[in-house]
Amino acid sequence: MAKLYFRYGTMDSAKSMNLLAVAHNYRKQGKTVRLLKPAVDDRFGRDTIRSRSGLARKVDLLIHDDTRLDPAWFEGVDCVLVDEAQFLPPPVVEDLRRITLAPGVPVICYGLRTDFRTRLFPGSKRLLELADRIEEVKVTCTHCNRKAIFNMRLRDGRPALDGAQVELGDAAYVPVCSACYLARVPLSAVAVQGDGSPGR
Repeated sequence: MAKLYFRYGTMDSAKSMNLLAVAHNYRKQGKTVRLLKPAVDDRFGRDTIRSRSGLARKVDLLIHDDTRLDPAWFEGVDCVLVDEAQFLPPPVVEDLRRITLAPGVPVICYGLRTDFRTRLFPGSKRLLELADRIEEVKVTCTHCNRKAIFNMRLRDGRPALDGAQVELGDAAYVPVCSACYLARVPLSAVAVQGDGSPGR
């Protein structure tokens, strides 16, 4: 049976580069790949998956809040690759789960696990609930050599807890380990801020 994969990592863990490398390998073997991405992510062009290394490829399907996936569209496809999967609406994650059963296509989703307040994104939460395999894409902390597990939002070089959960244009993010995050952002402060509201 085809599997649903969730490959998660912090910012700057080369998730998009990994996805593009997988797409290249499939296509080099003459196989058919579909690239999907949430429309909300327009940092590098709305219809493009781009890594910070410079690799880029056009997407085959942009996912909107009301998108539903027709399994027939994936007949004859060898693999589905999804970038920025944390932004997926949960019903789309459920559609991807069904696609692994019929027509039986493996689906590999890449994305963040948690936001800058250490809270799960809705898409990531549903993937953690439904995925057959959950794999971590690792990177080291910005401040030390430990493994990064959190994303810290910065404003004017200082940690910030304000703003919407999804904020792509004005904020900077860095990957940090738990010790470096908690040294700068106490969990009590995160709890006071709450979950935030989606938006931009």
